[in-house]
Amino acid sequence: MVASRKELIEQIANLEAEHKRALKLPLEQLKIVEAGIVEAMDREGLTNVRTPSGTAYFSILETFHVVDRLVLDNWVIENRVPDIYYSRVSARVIRDRGQIPPGVDVTYKRELRIRES
Repeated sequence: MVASRKELIEQIANLEAEHKRALKLPLEQLKIVEAGIVEAMDREGLTNVRTPSGTAYFSILETFHVVDRLVLDNWVIENRVPDIYYSRVSARVIRDRGQIPPGVDVTYKRELRIRES
């Protein structure tokens, strides 16, 4: 069964490589077409364009990054906004410290892995 698994892994890898090669040119062409759409919309000052094939429009993705954790932590305490944080902790830090802090639970998931020979 391990040999069958290895053969399937190799087959999948070959198909993925073939797929990647087959997609290279169409993906490059798609980027060129999309850049042309953006350029035309910017030139005309448009935020959306309706065509028989569909509507092109811009959306804004907003992301936030912590640049100073200490400043943020102080702000959270002063403004009582602890829900700004995700409810995740760093597994690496917990392992490095050697103990699970209060209020944190750990779960284990058994996973089959096979090292190729």
